[in-house]
Amino acid sequence: MVINYDLPHSPEIYTHRIGRTGRAGCDGLAFSLYSAYESDKADEYRDAQREFADISELRVVNGFEMKPKFITLVIEGGKKDKLRAGDILGALTKDANISGSSIGKIDIYDRQSYVAIESSMIDAAHEKLKNSKIKAKKFSLWIL
Repeated sequence: MVINYDLPHSPEIYTHRIGRTGRAGCDGLAFSLYSAYESDKADEYRDAQREFADISELRVVNGFEMKPKFITLVIEGGKKDKLRAGDILGALTKDANISGSSIGKIDIYDRQSYVAIESSMIDAAHEKLKNSKIKAKKFSLWIL
């Protein structure tokens, strides 16, 4: 699926963008969101294969939530600070009391580390780590 948050400058670019939806013989969807200001421009993109609908035609599906399973916690420390994945994992499981199964991938770069944490646990992880230390050092952190 491709979602355009504005209309491209030309129909050729539009076709290229939405062409990414149907790769390897598969079907795909392309959605383009545009303002009333761009509605005249939208006429350039209409053809027999493209359906344009007003936002009022969208319907709410009960029980559907578009929430990610994991959210990224960014720690302002990395390899140059001698941080390792085990240090971060230990701080989260021991100090923040978060289950290891709630922690996903940990990527560590020179000055930043990225930790995938289940969305239901992200606030608790952030709150606990911002008030504690990793390897006896306090690091700034934020939710991406």
